[in-house]
Amino acid sequence: MANNQSWLVLDGNGTNPSVQNTANGSSLANHIDSFLINAQNCNNCELKNLTLLNAYQMTSFTDGSGNRQYAISFQGSNVSIHDNVISDAYAGMDDEYQNNDSNIQIYNNTITRCNWGLHIGNNSPSALSGVYIHDNHISNFTNWDNQNDSYHHDGVFVVQNNFSANISNVYIYNNLFDGGMSNCTSRIGNTCMTAYVYTNTGFKSLYVFNNIFVGDGTSYLAEGGITGDLNYNYFNNVFDCGNGLCLNFSSVNGFTFKNNIFMNLGNSPFSLNGNTNMVFDYNAYLNSTPYPSGQVHSLNLSSLGLNSSYQPLLGSALINAATNLTSLNITQLDRDKAGVARPATSAWTIGAYASSTLQPPTGVTASAR
Repeated sequence: MANNQSWLVLDGNGTNPSVQNTANGSSLANHIDSFLINAQNCNNCELKNLTLLNAYQMTSFTDGSGNRQYAISFQGSNVSIHDNVISDAYAGMDDEYQNNDSNIQIYNNTITRCNWGLHIGNNSPSALSGVYIHDNHISNFTNWDNQNDSYHHDGVFVVQNNFSANISNVYIYNNLFDGGMSNCTSRIGNTCMTAYVYTNTGFKSLYVFNNIFVGDGTSYLAEGGITGDLNYNYFNNVFDCGNGLCLNFSSVNGFTFKNNIFMNLGNSPFSLNGNTNMVFDYNAYLNSTPYPSGQVHSLNLSSLGLNSSYQPLLGSALINAATNLTSLNITQLDRDKAGVARPATSAWTIGAYASSTLQPPTGVTASAR
């Protein structure tokens, strides 16, 4: 327990495991609520280098016991959670934030086999500002599939269940989302996942950029929006939609998608209803007519010219085809996912990476001399 502390540092020093449950799970002795680390009202706190395992091992499609088993439950301002490894929990991290919490830094974490990788939410008319979620790897949700669709998996889930709330300046960037999303489609006819990034209610400004989303076609990669939400911005992301669904948004005022890659789209991959002041442009599509309409500068390509890490190869049509967004004054966006600086004045490259990767030479032989 780390409740009601200030300036606390919990450093696991890479110990494996740092904290774990040994008998809480579907086929194990216990089916109880459990927090491996609980840090409420913990201001100026840092949680790092921890390996947190098995808050709950969900292994049964009929198990309905999981809903409050968290690896980390926290709340406060000036909180830093980084360089942790988390596996098997209802929520890898959960922040039930309080009014005027600010400056939450969550980065360089590896989170897998959790129903929610990261959840930030509350039910009161609270204000939250300055959330930075970056350079994390969040993956693999299918073990939380349930016959009643009880859990609704999400990679990053930021929500306020009160229309009077105010969530501002949330930055989600440089993350990798991949792995199995849901197998429910083959069993009950409906995916058990919402999206890799799911946001709604009370939002005043959201910025999502330099992320790699690798879907399996069963669920949307990004979803959100509800009446009153403002200023959703998605820039320089890669959406590999797994020949299925891609985006689902509604009722956002000020909705901008620029410099993104969309590939492996299925039938009707976008659901965009009721969004106002919506701008889609400077995006690239693989073998698919760009939509929604009006994308004057977007590209429909038969080949994106990417390597297996979604970096552009030399000669890719993505290079210098994006609009320069330096004027937005988002310092983190001025560098790509690898930390390479984007041009200050000239055109950018579409996608998460700013520069090309050289292709290895072919037809080259070596001989002894």
